[in-house]
Amino acid sequence: MEKLDSKTIIEKAIEKEIEAQQIYQKSSDAAQDKSVKQLFQDLASEEKVHKEKLLELDANSLKVEITADKQDNASFIDFLTDQQIESVDNIQDVLIFAMKRERIAEKFYLKTAEMAMDTETKKILLWLAEEEKKHLERIESIYDTFIQGEN
Repeated sequence: MEKLDSKTIIEKAIEKEIEAQQIYQKSSDAAQDKSVKQLFQDLASEEKVHKEKLLELDANSLKVEITADKQDNASFIDFLTDQQIESVDNIQDVLIFAMKRERIAEKFYLKTAEMAMDTETKKILLWLAEEEKKHLERIESIYDTFIQGEN
């Protein structure tokens, strides 16, 4: 794994937000149900806001203390690695992928907030963690309604 310095961490997080935005937009385009389509449109818009917030961060505001081999850093490392989805045509697969991604993102931002050396950076990172948690809850609700309800 590449070196985990604060600049790399912020850059990777921005890439992940852009990736999520693209996946959610494609999923919205593919969705047939109006509420599922709206969920993905909302998530795509919110991921764009997350990217903008990350662009505001100063890499010098983080004190990086991460090693790739530590078990307690697993979700942190998971967020920085590539996560692929085969197709956005299967809404169940997209929802499962999205739930996993949002859970990992929440943990990532909480862990990164611990590294913040100033209150403004910590505040932004905790806000991002809370946003990802809200995303997870919305996705779980749609999953329960449309997928679990079918079974």
